[in-house]
Amino acid sequence: MKRALIISGIILLVALGLFFIEHAQAPTEENNQTETSTLDEDFAIAAIQRIKALPEVQTWMAEIDAKSKGRAVVTLDNVSKNIYTIHVYEDLPERIVTFNWYDVDNDTGEVISAMPF
Repeated sequence: MKRALIISGIILLVALGLFFIEHAQAPTEENNQTETSTLDEDFAIAAIQRIKALPEVQTWMAEIDAKSKGRAVVTLDNVSKNIYTIHVYEDLPERIVTFNWYDVDNDTGEVISAMPF
């Protein structure tokens, strides 16, 4: 019985691996283009400050400071074209806990929450 379960598990893992290999997006001219994102350090700093100033982030940061063993972190995670992605999370010794992700448009300054409240 155990042997049958092990063999079934191996077959399932191989099938999943083959599925992902088969469906992985092969590089094409369209999706293989390197995005030429240039980091605007001043905008990155301003975007992080803008996110820190949001009422929900300020409330969350105060709660983390008052009640948690972790620390609140607001950091630039990614830049894609003109969109700066800011990650807001709690840094604990054993893991991180995401509060939210925010996209900030370098052209318009618009802030878009990945997890709207």
